[in-house]
Amino acid sequence: MYLLRGPHAQSLLKTISRVNRPYKSPNGKVYNYGYIVDFVDIEDKYNTTIESYIKELEVDINENGEEKGSLAGLVVDKEDINKKYHSYKEQLEDIVSVDNMERLSRQITYFNKGTLLKIRCLLNGIKECETEFILSRAMDYAGQIDSEQNKKLLPMVQERID
Repeated sequence: MYLLRGPHAQSLLKTISRVNRPYKSPNGKVYNYGYIVDFVDIEDKYNTTIESYIKELEVDINENGEEKGSLAGLVVDKEDINKKYHSYKEQLEDIVSVDNMERLSRQITYFNKGTLLKIRCLLNGIKECETEFILSRAMDYAGQIDSEQNKKLLPMVQERID
């Protein structure tokens, strides 16, 4: 979705949520979700709106007087994504060497299914971090992830699991 003008605060969240609706194109392809590619000059309005919305949700959650709930993790900072990425990468490197595809191919033949599932989980986590970086416009952080290597590793690991 491209928007050439910024929506007002009251319609911003409504506009953003539209990309979550399934869409069937005229050629029959079904899109289950979409991405917002760009808004024009709305970063400040977006941040303010999201912050207000989260506060409003927290008030609703905590209305019954029970434990105080927090939705602070709903919008993730690029530094938090980066920490998560490095954690996945370190865990992966503790298990297997991913810098050499041929060596990796030999190594995974010796792993049991549990270890292979853990490797797949870590590779998927790294892939998700890249997506989160891109959606957060943190391209400098996304650039540290070798997505081509990840695209080759995932099927290799999945083939061994199968």
